[in-house]
Amino acid sequence: MKATFKVTFLIQRTKLKANGKAPIVTRIIVNGEMAHFSTQQEIEPDRWDSRGNRTLGQTNDEKTINAFLDEIKTSLSRHYYDLQASGESISALKLKDKLCSTDEKPIKSTIDLFDKFYLWNRKINQDMEVLSKKLDPQTGVYKMPESEYRARKARKLRQELREFALSNGVPVRS
Repeated sequence: MKATFKVTFLIQRTKLKANGKAPIVTRIIVNGEMAHFSTQQEIEPDRWDSRGNRTLGQTNDEKTINAFLDEIKTSLSRHYYDLQASGESISALKLKDKLCSTDEKPIKSTIDLFDKFYLWNRKINQDMEVLSKKLDPQTGVYKMPESEYRARKARKLRQELREFALSNGVPVRS
């Protein structure tokens, strides 16, 4: 039986912040089971496109948020297909945990919880900063340097060749 999988984004209009912005939440649906988590992003409710599940994308901030939402969706899809390929059971909560966890020591105290939250929030902010530097200011589209594109393509080709050789019983040096 094929599992159903969907990722959407929505804003919590009932939980407006003092600045008038609404938090953006990720909703994961797997086989009818739902899980939600905050993206740590917020937007004015009138700047949100509820049909497209994203901001209107007219300002640089909105374009950055949209790129960040796309990154979350891509990461969740990757985790979903990894779990599917490994034959593990898939649930919305498991995908949420895969995306949000850092595979560190278990939380035993409130201090551990705050430490983990601090590190997670710092990582999100760093990722946003890196992503915003890679966006073209006029179009808001990610611009990958040619050298990075060629290097990624070469790595992918080497990996595919290696997997092909191993699947056909050809010895490959490590």
